[in-house]
Amino acid sequence: MSALIHTSPPFDSIIKTIYCQNSGVVLGNLECKIFEGQLAYMEAHSDAVYLHPFYRLSSIVLIKKLEDCLHWFQNQGWVGTNAEQLRLRLLVSATMFHLDSIKQDRATLPAFPIAAASAGRLLGLTKWFFYLSSKRLQFPLYSISGLNENIQWENFKHWIDSAYEIRHLWATKSKEYQREAEQRAMEESLREIKSEHVFKRIDTRKVWNWISLQLEDNVPPGRIETFRNLFLNGDTEASEWTIDDVDDLREAIVKFVDRGNEIMFFISKRLDGIAAIIRDFYSSFTIVSRVSGGNFTDSQTPEEALFYSEYDKKVEGLVELPPAPKLESFQSRVLFLKAQAQWNILAKRFKYKQDSQNQGGQDGIASA
Repeated sequence: MSALIHTSPPFDSIIKTIYCQNSGVVLGNLECKIFEGQLAYMEAHSDAVYLHPFYRLSSIVLIKKLEDCLHWFQNQGWVGTNAEQLRLRLLVSATMFHLDSIKQDRATLPAFPIAAASAGRLLGLTKWFFYLSSKRLQFPLYSISGLNENIQWENFKHWIDSAYEIRHLWATKSKEYQREAEQRAMEESLREIKSEHVFKRIDTRKVWNWISLQLEDNVPPGRIETFRNLFLNGDTEASEWTIDDVDDLREAIVKFVDRGNEIMFFISKRLDGIAAIIRDFYSSFTIVSRVSGGNFTDSQTPEEALFYSEYDKKVEGLVELPPAPKLESFQSRVLFLKAQAQWNILAKRFKYKQDSQNQGGQDGIASA
């Protein structure tokens, strides 16, 4: 009696082509083995979404690629292989995707003649949108559908025209829009100021927003950021600023900011307070620098003598110096640095007193 021997059939496989969901471009092939009639993981894979890499680029990189591709075709007289034409079509589609201005019910790309005709204006529009308008508006959706008979973007020219009309309207009304934003910021700031004595401290950030709106088109962005830090933090970071910095900010506000309202009273008071803190902070170091050589006698001015007399009174009762201040004992670095400067002066006066006493003792011994 012969034994029955079970033999497994050889593995079979199928190949599934992977397409870009937006463009329909082939991205690659997925090969899947069949194990005794079962197709491994194909059902789960069918739910995945795949996109061409152009759709995931940053706006800056995408703009550069579209610009380079456009220049290349211009230099070539708009003659290119199918692959080169496909690159431009993909870049146009990906750019619309980045503008968040496209809706499509199927995978599609513009025909090459349409992509070639529209790429230049689309590039200009995209640069303006990302670099100049700060993305403050939204273009209408370009809808691609079989019902619209625009599967190859046949009516894309009309969308470009309407987008440029929106751009023109924005440019002509931008001052009006900005003035409305300034008005809203001013009203919000005024509410903060009027409620100061009733509810809470003024929110200086809201006041700064109103200032910043008016500086935006008149002062370089980096300078505005410096002014922002000074206005918001100058009172707690005095060691980082000088009186000249405060004067620069005050000059910019006088030159570019509307001064005919109640907010300016708070702004002026705020800048005066910051300047006073900075001036007080640096005054702790002034005389130290004049006497760094250790000569505390003949070279002293009357002002210096008066200044040191306050420290000499403290020194009279000291047997030893108190511990030097530590940063963790203070609420801010400014207060710590000021205390440290005062301690340094006290230490110098204490040492001067000890040296004088030692010298006096030695003179007494010598005379005896």
